[in-house]
Amino acid sequence: MSERGEQFSMELPNVLPHENMYLVQIGHKLFRISGASLSSDSPSYFTEYFRRRGEEREVEEARDGKDILFIDRSPEVFELIYSHLQGYCITVRDELQYTMLFADAMYYSLPRLRDMLKHSEYYYTCIGGTSFKIPKDLLSAHGNSPNYFDVAVDSLYTGLEQMYLSRKPIRPPPQSPPYVARSPALFRDIIALLNGAEITMDDRKRNSLLKECRFYHFLNLEQRLLKAEVGYDPFYKSELITMQINDLSPKGIGVKAKSEKMAGCPGQEPEEPPAADSQDAPPAKRQRLCTDWHICSYMRPYLDSTPRDLIFQISAMDCIIYFNKRKKTIHVNIRGDTAIRFVSLFGSQMQQYGVSLDSYRDPALTDGLIIPCCVSVCDLTVNGIKCTNICSLIDECKITEKIPDFTRGDGCVPGLKLVLLKSMWRLGVKEGEIILVCIRGEAVTGVNEFHHNIKYL
Repeated sequence: MSERGEQFSMELPNVLPHENMYLVQIGHKLFRISGASLSSDSPSYFTEYFRRRGEEREVEEARDGKDILFIDRSPEVFELIYSHLQGYCITVRDELQYTMLFADAMYYSLPRLRDMLKHSEYYYTCIGGTSFKIPKDLLSAHGNSPNYFDVAVDSLYTGLEQMYLSRKPIRPPPQSPPYVARSPALFRDIIALLNGAEITMDDRKRNSLLKECRFYHFLNLEQRLLKAEVGYDPFYKSELITMQINDLSPKGIGVKAKSEKMAGCPGQEPEEPPAADSQDAPPAKRQRLCTDWHICSYMRPYLDSTPRDLIFQISAMDCIIYFNKRKKTIHVNIRGDTAIRFVSLFGSQMQQYGVSLDSYRDPALTDGLIIPCCVSVCDLTVNGIKCTNICSLIDECKITEKIPDFTRGDGCVPGLKLVLLKSMWRLGVKEGEIILVCIRGEAVTGVNEFHHNIKYL
């Protein structure tokens, strides 16, 4: 434990005669302390006592050591205080010793020691039965402070100090040292990560560490632990970031100011009404457009200084793509928790562009969404087979499945339904509309294919 240079003065105040020796018995041990040492941290209980006694008795009597101050406190703790008064830098062992030293610094009214302990360079705490001495500088990064220790540990000692100063008890009340009922092994890993170490971890270990980071409020480290891939797209000439949708934060969502052309993604122009015999007639090929869309971007809180084009991954089976064979339209139905997450992430940002996600609600499911979709640039796998031409798959004569007609809002039309096991997406917005661009996807067409993906335990 060190003192900052601006707080320490080389000059000793003349509170007591520097050459005098004073006797203090703490518990069963007798200490001989010079007036210079006692004056170094004053005014205190000791300086006030001996100054008052010096006024009552002759100075020579005090020098002869006949005046002994008896105090019923721990001599082991006072050994540290004794070293401090002599000008040595003291080292606190653990949270128990720190708590006892803090209480005695209050009891003896040692202002300099009390200030040193309050502004210590370390946090002393016990986590799951293991003592930790945590450098405060290690937790000072933006997002990692204020944290659990700033609030819980500091408030504990601040409360003890305020109670003692206001009530002035005969002795400090008993105070248990800080204890946190969490995993000490995981906290060691957190300390290692904060020190810049790399740790090999699987998803279970990563999730456990993320829970610990959220408990301790290490938000910067949490973002570093989240799975993310940062790269560069040479075709759109922009930086990319790929993350799980559940790992995104709403405050990191943005929309790029300039538009990007999504090749092959259709514009959302009105559909031509079908002819009377359109059920049997081959569908007219719809023009593929290069449409300007504003691309959603993401900037990780506490880590990134500039936004990147966002690709988000949906790992749950909450997405179904519907291909309307007659009208050549594609929609994705997002359901369940993923739909709720989608609205919480993008809802407020879309409102700035005149888009209300309520208008994309699934009429059959209040928490579901129906959003226009583009798959022309998608790396798609259907039933375990790479699908290089989705149009040929849809145009096959054997496609007789009936799907909802989302262009009219009711009724069914011939088409194809793909249930996505996992998928990756970009979100585009323009002129009050949104579109989801599927980047990659693994899909099944039926229950048999779905059962094929169920793994044995």
